[in-house]
Amino acid sequence: MRNNKLDEESVLDEFADRPDFFLVIQVTNIDKSLDFYGEVLGCKILDKKNLSFTVDFFGFRLEVVKEQKTIENRKVTQIGSRFGLLLEKEDWHRALSHLTYIGVDLNESSLKTPLSNLKKNLVFSLRDPSDNIIELRVKPA
Repeated sequence: MRNNKLDEESVLDEFADRPDFFLVIQVTNIDKSLDFYGEVLGCKILDKKNLSFTVDFFGFRLEVVKEQKTIENRKVTQIGSRFGLLLEKEDWHRALSHLTYIGVDLNESSLKTPLSNLKKNLVFSLRDPSDNIIELRVKPA
């Protein structure tokens, strides 16, 4: 376990621009959830797709996705909630290079994707010690 104490400024010095935080949650009913976040809470809808939408949740990016269950070898698995950072393209490349260089294990799904595809889609993920997924993505244009 690392015992480094880094202040916020030294960590942010690594990035050309301050990253934006995002959170992804799963819901059972996408239409009721869209109504709840958009109409009831008054969040601005930033993006809407068939099985997901993104809102400005009081200054933070919240991605809401329809719960997905898959059956693999008779075992039901669920795609979990995750969080991460939206980075400028240059910072995303810097983060990927740095994490790879220091030996951080990328998420299994990222490892199955060739590096050329990771750089094309501009997203990768890793897991913390409690198995939470942390994604690093390039900010949408």
